[in-house]
Amino acid sequence: MKFCITDWMDQLTQKVKEAFGPKLWFAGLQGSWQRGEATEQSDIDVVVIMEELHVDDLQTYREIVRTIPFSEKVCGFLSGREELLCWPVADLFQFCYDTKPFYGSLDQILSLVGSEEVRQAVIMGAGNLYHASCHSFLFEDAKANLPSLYKAAFFLLQAKSYLEQGKYAGNKEQLSLLLAGTEAEILSQYRENLPQIFDDSMCRQAYEQLIQWSGGILKQFGGRNIENKMIFR
Repeated sequence: MKFCITDWMDQLTQKVKEAFGPKLWFAGLQGSWQRGEATEQSDIDVVVIMEELHVDDLQTYREIVRTIPFSEKVCGFLSGREELLCWPVADLFQFCYDTKPFYGSLDQILSLVGSEEVRQAVIMGAGNLYHASCHSFLFEDAKANLPSLYKAAFFLLQAKSYLEQGKYAGNKEQLSLLLAGTEAEILSQYRENLPQIFDDSMCRQAYEQLIQWSGGILKQFGGRNIENKMIFR
C-alpha cells in the first residue's frame, strides 16, 4: 500500500473533526514525517488539541486511530487548549515550529514565545544533553545510546541557531546551511547516522565532543543565572 502522509493526515483530521465538532481546536503533524525525513520505522507524531480534554475524549480518539491504516505507528500529543497555554513557555518554542497544522492554528501559542523563552529552551536542551551524555557514558551502553544523544543535539542545534540567527531550520538539510565548525560536524554525524558504526575510540571522542559542546552552551547562555545569583546574594 502506497503511503502519503498528507492524505493520511487529511483522513485522520476529518474523522477527528466529525467526532469532536467544535470541541476540536487544533490538529497537526510533527516529527520526522513533518520534516520529510521519515523512514519505514518512523512513528507518526500527531498533535490534537481540544477546547477541553477529558478521559472520554482520549477513549474516542483511540477508537478513531484504530480505524485507520498504520494505526500502530501513531503516537503524539493530546491536550486541552488552556493547559497548553499554561505550559512552560520554553517548551512551546519547538513544539510550535515543529508542527504542521492540518486544522486550526498555533499562532496564539507561538505569540507567547519571545527571545528569553528561546534562550531558556537552549539552556534546558544543553543541560539535558550534558547530563544524558555523562550518565550514558558512566552507567549505560554508551555506544548504543549515541544515536539518541545526537537526536537531542539536533533539536538543540535548531534552537541555538534560531536564537543566534533568527532563522528556524525545519529539517537537517536547512539546518546544515546555518552551521559551521563543531556544530556542522555534529549535525553531519547525525545526518549520516555515523554513530552506528563508531568503534570504541570514536565513541569516546563523540562523548567528549558532545559533553564539551553542550557544557560550553550552558556557560554561554546560562551565565546570566550566575550573574543574577551574585546580584541577589
